[in-house]
Amino acid sequence: VGQVLRGEVPVNALDPRPNLVLVTGDLVNEATPAEYDRLRPILDRLSMPYCVIPGNHDSREALRAAFSDHAYLPKDGYLHYVLDDFAVRLIGLDTHDPGKPSGLLDPPRLAWLAERLDEAKDRPTMTHCDGSARPVSSRGGESLPMIDTNPRSRAAAATTGSRSRNRFEMCTAIAPRGATVRIEVANDST
Repeated sequence: VGQVLRGEVPVNALDPRPNLVLVTGDLVNEATPAEYDRLRPILDRLSMPYCVIPGNHDSREALRAAFSDHAYLPKDGYLHYVLDDFAVRLIGLDTHDPGKPSGLLDPPRLAWLAERLDEAKDRPTMTHCDGSARPVSSRGGESLPMIDTNPRSRAAAATTGSRSRNRFEMCTAIAPRGATVRIEVANDST
């Protein structure tokens, strides 16, 4: 986000033009309403729609208030969402864990994800969340639980990002035949 906000990555000038910008966590640093008040007009300069998801530096309630007109965001609870308006189904995962230096994908959030994946088993799906999440893995590792080499997995791709790092993982074995997904990540390590 930092490079985009400083104009180093001219998102509005990309060709082809993105259908959507996913802002994956750490939108601000101290999570004050004033920071979101400064951020909102900057993001509104994008010439395409954008969606936000909180990260470990965010405040769920302050983010919800600042983006209250974003209909995809729930009015209470976690800020998870599903977007079915694109060729690839998009699932935003709220990994915010208040007061903790990293995010979390705990059993309730993973259960929510499993339910959403089960709703559209035949649709190519991409999940996105903040890059600071420390998911619970059935194998005990740090891999994202929504991407698995198990042929029963329903997600085709997962992307994570934060103020400090961006990561993209894809399991091509379960991507639909002929599907092409172009993803460009502006990595901001400041």
